[in-house]
Amino acid sequence: MKTISLFLVFFTAFWFSACNLLHEQPNPNMLKCVAVCRNDSTATDTVFFTEQSMQYFDTTTNELKINSDFDFNKIMIFNRFVFYLQSDSLFTAQPVTDIISSTRNDLVLHYNLFDNKLYLEDGYPMHIDNLGFTTQMAQNKAKRAANWKRFVDRLKVVGKLH
Repeated sequence: MKTISLFLVFFTAFWFSACNLLHEQPNPNMLKCVAVCRNDSTATDTVFFTEQSMQYFDTTTNELKINSDFDFNKIMIFNRFVFYLQSDSLFTAQPVTDIISSTRNDLVLHYNLFDNKLYLEDGYPMHIDNLGFTTQMAQNKAKRAANWKRFVDRLKVVGKLH
């Protein structure tokens, strides 16, 4: 009886350890985007997408294509989107849509209502021809240039650049 019990204990331990080997271990180099939502005085973070759930990032148009469905309401409930590589925060983008009347001179996650696509843009709206606005936007872009390169390099490594 002791032999059977001992065998069952070892078999169970072996089985559980083998099952753990079958689960995909998270890639420590993974890129992810965390959405931050402020409800009253507390901030809650939600993984909006990871590099695995991305289809591509187009470096020409700055379109960011993710696999999950999204809409205006899913984007605008968040205050900001923080992009991470491993545990390093690369940069933060504010959500904007085409119905926002304010300007942003730093990185935005633009949900375009006309083509139903997401874009990572240096500011909003991009067509402003104001020297102060464009100068500040260029300075903010220069500040994140090194981390932007890390972002693009990572997407190149995992085959997500368009």
